Amino acid sequence: MEKRPATRYDFRCEAEFCKRGSSATFHGFLSDISLTGCYMEIMTPEPVGTNVEILFQANGALVRLPGVVRVVHPSMGMGIEFAQLSPESAQALHGLVKAQAAGAS
Repeated sequence: MEKRPATRYDFRCEAEFCKRGSSATFHGFLSDISLTGCYMEIMTPEPVGTNVEILFQANGALVRLPGVVRVVHPSMGMGIEFAQLSPESAQALHGLVKAQAAGAS
């Protein structure tokens, strides 16, 4: 049974993340996204509870989404729940998810 509060959609793109407050970035791939979170494929995921910021390009714009690592799959990736989105980030995320949902129909 699905526990997530929002439907996730396939969304494959290169992305970076950094621990909040750090300038060191790490590269991976987003594999899905929803209004409440995403999954990032990366060989060295951060521990559960780590505050991160995801950065990627979508529709020609840089999208920056803060979140918290909620699940870790060693050597595979991590599930991230978005948290404390700015109004601009929330609007960009909503538009992106709406486009993915339209493409999934």
